[in-house]
Amino acid sequence: MIASMTRATAVLPIMVIGGVCLAAQGGDVQLCHQNAATNPDVAIRACTAAIGSGQLSGGDLAGASLDRGIAYLHKEDYDLAIRDFDQAIRGQPDLAAAFDRRCQAYLRKHDDARALPDCEQAIRLDPKAARPVYGRGLIRWHSGDHDRAALDFEQAIRLDPNLAVAYSGRASVHIRQGRYDQAIQDYGQALRLGPSSDAYLDRGWCYLQKRDYQSAEAALRDFDQAIRLQPNHAKGYTSRAQAHFSRGEYDQVIQDCGQALRLGPDAEAYYWRGWCYLRRGEYWGAMPDFDQAIRLAPNMAGAYRGRGYIYAVRHQYDLAIQAYDRALRINPDASDYQSRGWVYYQKGEYISALGDYVQATRRQPSILLRWPWTWLVALALLAYLFLRRQSAKLAEINRPRDDEALTPPAVSGEDQRELVVAETFVHWHDAKLARALLESANIPAYLADEHSQAADGGAGALGGMRLFVPAPFLEQARALLHTRVSDQDLAAQAAEDPS
Repeated sequence: MIASMTRATAVLPIMVIGGVCLAAQGGDVQLCHQNAATNPDVAIRACTAAIGSGQLSGGDLAGASLDRGIAYLHKEDYDLAIRDFDQAIRGQPDLAAAFDRRCQAYLRKHDDARALPDCEQAIRLDPKAARPVYGRGLIRWHSGDHDRAALDFEQAIRLDPNLAVAYSGRASVHIRQGRYDQAIQDYGQALRLGPSSDAYLDRGWCYLQKRDYQSAEAALRDFDQAIRLQPNHAKGYTSRAQAHFSRGEYDQVIQDCGQALRLGPDAEAYYWRGWCYLRRGEYWGAMPDFDQAIRLAPNMAGAYRGRGYIYAVRHQYDLAIQAYDRALRINPDASDYQSRGWVYYQKGEYISALGDYVQATRRQPSILLRWPWTWLVALALLAYLFLRRQSAKLAEINRPRDDEALTPPAVSGEDQRELVVAETFVHWHDAKLARALLESANIPAYLADEHSQAADGGAGALGGMRLFVPAPFLEQARALLHTRVSDQDLAAQAAEDPS
């Protein structure tokens, strides 16, 4: 009896210790599972202890590996997450959640080729799971299969109406089809299910596409929220800079772009700050920013457009044409054709200018209504070329027999400095025709702020667009302008004379 009691007493501590170990192991497994998505550091420690105990096997080991992989996924350590998902699948080959999560990890690594089979396997193992259906839709969207991607996003929402990312996916479909209001609604639903910096940024972008003051204000609120959730994400600052730019708030643009650049080199920040400087007429600051934007993003057409504008303002027309050429190779945009046409016109290359105006109108027919002066210039070019050819014929007929060269009257340096206003015009087109008329009579003529007036769409500045001539030519110029033939009469004469 005493011997049996002694054996029982000896076994008791062993049983107690074993129970404590099992209890500790169970606590680690519970902590691992409960904290995988909410407190990944706690989960990783608990999962590692449970897995390392050697007491888990089969489904329990696969579950602990899955939970630790989820924790690594939330910490954005995708390689370690994939390693744990691999281990979970080896332990339990029919574990749909492991295939689903591994698909997510590959998607985060932008490895769609490996993500797709995992998502499809997860769907086969669990047809009611919404997340792998969304993942497959995202992969199809990336590949350009937008129609089937839209079906996947719709199916994911039906399977799980609380899956926020599925609404964001469907919003992408609305954006592609130009339905910004529906996209805003879907992003709103995604945000009600859970705050997300990306969803705020995307919804803010949709508001900007509506191009009105109230929408720009709503976009600013969304970008503020995105920055609050992710203050070290440069995209929030560059997006907010774009919203401020649309409202003409240039000081705020420079401030936000500067904040983005403090986080690191960023092409968008240089781009928007460059355009801000350009709008303020500070070309010395705009050009270096466009150069930096192009260095970081060589296919940023808008940066070349900014360069072209500055070169044109400085009358460096060859460089302006090169800049617009590059922009058009990247993105054949109607406004760039129009701008390059203007530069060609300034160089006197009228046929090239007319060709660019035609290209601009072909790509954007509404340009006729937005910038009617474009076609007025084109028609003026045709009339000018016709009259120039007629003048050349007359000059050839009346050329002196001794072939003595006809030279325009010389203008002294003092005369050039003493410029006076010969006429004031409301419309750019009329001013250009008047200048051409004076120059055809060998009278030097100059227009004030010629390029900026054209860029403003053809309307003159306050007080009119001024045509200057040297003081000695004032009387002759005014007489010629006040007695010149009207545009309608010139057109009628051209129609009567088919030669």
